[in-house]
Amino acid sequence: MVDVALILEMNPWRDNPDVIKFDEHVKKAMNKKNKLLYEFKKESNLIFVGPRRVGKTTFFKLLIYDLLIHKKKQPKNIVYISCEILQNPMDLIDVFRFIDAKYFFLDEVTFLSGWEKSLKWAIDQGLLENKIVYVTGSSTAFLKREAFPGRNVRFIPFTPLNFLQYCRLFGSVSLKEKLEHMQSIEELLPNYSEIFKLFVNYMESGGFPKPAFELSEGGKIPWETYEEIYSWFRGDILKLGKSEEIMKGLIIRLLQTLSTPISYHSIGKWIGITHRIVREYIETLKNLMYLDLLYQIDLGKMIPLIRKEKKIYFTDPFIVRALEKTVVGRKIVDESKMAELIAFNTFKLARNIYFLKRNMETDFLVNSVKIEVKWQEKTTPRKGTIILSKKDYNKEKNIFPLPLYLLWFLKKKTKDPKDLFIKPE
Repeated sequence: MVDVALILEMNPWRDNPDVIKFDEHVKKAMNKKNKLLYEFKKESNLIFVGPRRVGKTTFFKLLIYDLLIHKKKQPKNIVYISCEILQNPMDLIDVFRFIDAKYFFLDEVTFLSGWEKSLKWAIDQGLLENKIVYVTGSSTAFLKREAFPGRNVRFIPFTPLNFLQYCRLFGSVSLKEKLEHMQSIEELLPNYSEIFKLFVNYMESGGFPKPAFELSEGGKIPWETYEEIYSWFRGDILKLGKSEEIMKGLIIRLLQTLSTPISYHSIGKWIGITHRIVREYIETLKNLMYLDLLYQIDLGKMIPLIRKEKKIYFTDPFIVRALEKTVVGRKIVDESKMAELIAFNTFKLARNIYFLKRNMETDFLVNSVKIEVKWQEKTTPRKGTIILSKKDYNKEKNIFPLPLYLLWFLKKKTKDPKDLFIKPE
């Protein structure tokens, strides 16, 4: 049976709501010069999945802070549980049976085997009637086992900050104001010097909060931060029964071939393993949200070519930089490839994204629009294709600075579900 007393120890605010102000995660968030805060917005059951160290625990603690301090909810109605203390799926059911609360925050369920079946059972048995359950995890593998059909449960990717969120956090007051009301790319041209500097920083820290704050407010990312990311990465790989040596070989090859179409067979040949093992390890990294795949498309039939060579991108610049430092020991991915990686992780929010491999390769086909990333000062126009450059701009020829186009795309063409919870300053 679950240790209810131990769980209640994690919730000192149940006796005094002001105690939440002294929680370490809350204090760190509140003491930042640029504050990344969240507010509770959704009265429904939600599952947030994102890579390790992306700020999910801080997210939960700030939602609890908002419920207690701003929304004045009853303290005894709010329960936070670090699921590492739960031994088996029955413990999760016992939580709903024996703890009287309305809001349940279940943090990091990834390695609690069968948690999704317990949640489904609890819903079906009426244990969650008039209750709200928020769950975080670090793997999407459960989606293949249980999609919660017909139940009030929604899956939300909790990804690193995208470039628009990053600029809203670290940009000047005037830039934040302009981003709030922008209708066109041209409106951002006077701010391009600042935006470019932010983009260069984003290439190094990505959207992981800790390195982003360290670089933007302290000027440097300490070695320990890179090591910390790899330590969590390594721990998850080992828990899943994978070989660290094979994973290191795979990482090195993926860094070397970033933005280049490649097959599982050629990766396996380089490492010295079968293509089936390569597929298995890549699927593991994809489930843990460390990388994603971009498929070729047959333009005539408009179908993805799953078996053909594909591009493999890491899901954030900081994952690349951390793996370079801890696994390789030197920088492999240059600015041009990093710019393409950031573009991919932006455009994939549109869902319909592929690449073309014909006489001239097109980096991206986004909702049937051809887009090419050319991270250089001067670029050449290409008929029927949007060119994204380093600084070049010519609207008539469809040439735009990449950082400006990404901001416009994120603002006007797609929506990150995490935006709903980010509290404006």
